[in-house]
Amino acid sequence: MKHYYLVPVTCRGIQVNHSSLFDTLKIINEELYLREKLRVTLTYELNYSSQLKEIGYIDTFNQTTSEMYREYRVPEKIICVSDKNKVFEIATQLPVSAVNSSLLEVFRVSPEKAVDYLEESGYSDKVERFFDEASKKYKQFRK
Repeated sequence: MKHYYLVPVTCRGIQVNHSSLFDTLKIINEELYLREKLRVTLTYELNYSSQLKEIGYIDTFNQTTSEMYREYRVPEKIICVSDKNKVFEIATQLPVSAVNSSLLEVFRVSPEKAVDYLEESGYSDKVERFFDEASKKYKQFRK
């Protein structure tokens, strides 16, 4: 039986092709990477004060971040599929692994939700470009 997962590219504990998604985001688009780090600070480290909640700051911040993902043609999430004993990204077929077996389960969705995301977001082009660019940049760093 196949299982489907929508994993945010901000997830450090999920690796695609032996690299964490968040590290891949940093290589592809440092501006989005830094913005996501700031979102974590605003949400968790500053205890997301009621004052910030009242003015809707984090909601506006999140909306702007989503718009930036669309503008830069970077996927906010990747679709993973588990089939028997392997997990892979759906468009590229790249192998996916998690730091622990339960982490991926947090992101499990219905097949219908995975298909909706695939179709509504221009997913395939974005994710192929995301991993192609990462591969090219990794090669440049290793030279």
